[in-house]
Amino acid sequence: MLKINGDQALVRDLLAMLQAAASVELRPGDPVRLGRPGSITLHQRLLEIINDGDRHSQVLLSSGQLHFGTFGDNQNLNAANAIRINAGVQGMGVAVAFHEIWENYADRGEHNQQGRYGAAHESALAVERAIATELTGTEGGRVAAVALGNAGADGYVLDYEQYFLVLTKRPAQDQSPGLFNAVMRGRHQVGEFILDGLTAGQRVAGESVSEAAAALLANSRATAKVIGHRTDDEPAGLAAQRALAVRNAIVHALDPEEEYAPQAGSIILRRDANSPGTTLGALRAWVGEELVVGDDPGATIEVEEPAAH
Repeated sequence: MLKINGDQALVRDLLAMLQAAASVELRPGDPVRLGRPGSITLHQRLLEIINDGDRHSQVLLSSGQLHFGTFGDNQNLNAANAIRINAGVQGMGVAVAFHEIWENYADRGEHNQQGRYGAAHESALAVERAIATELTGTEGGRVAAVALGNAGADGYVLDYEQYFLVLTKRPAQDQSPGLFNAVMRGRHQVGEFILDGLTAGQRVAGESVSEAAAALLANSRATAKVIGHRTDDEPAGLAAQRALAVRNAIVHALDPEEEYAPQAGSIILRRDANSPGTTLGALRAWVGEELVVGDDPGATIEVEEPAAH
């Protein structure tokens, strides 16, 4: 069951946006299926929620300073921002909004009880990826984020692997709903950094990623893609271990308050589960595909920013 509460104009506008992309008319009783959906994933997942009599998605809409959404028994969703994003880049507002709707649903277990954030967030990112790909025609999912200004006061750069979604703060005198203008941008490389001789499973020292971290600090809109290397006679998992350890070192170099988990090379522990880093993806560094190399495995760090046009 889908339960959406809030200002009725926002509810109406959000449902209209979802219905158009899913080709489903949402109304009391059985939903009416229309033509071919723009996103088959949205179509299927929306009907899954609606037809589930045991588990609910409970969403509370807003249009205030909350930028995207917050996790909770009643998921907060800034519908005005999602609708404004969709006006700038067709499909992306739909993907961002449904991320919150699905996260609340995926979180629930037996007797509709709320579970843990992490698994639900991962599931929502996967659904968002599929919807964004289907609606924009460009492959990619949200893997990293840059908050512009103080805690995103000036907007965000969201990395979708193949492109960037750039959200910039709208002028204060513009009274229409939604905080951000949205544009899709290609990728411009700032720098590439090669690390050799990394031992899988071991923590990477901060000085090893100092050049990459400096490039990120000097380019406030950039993210870092980390590609793990392995030799052709090593298991594929070792490349991922190297890449993850490098990613962690970059995150720690950018924010020393970030802590390593006890196991060497494992994911970062966030002190605030609702920080922009966790809720928007994977901070400013993310792990890409592996690369098979010769005798000296390590990692490549590609620092990229949104292209000007």
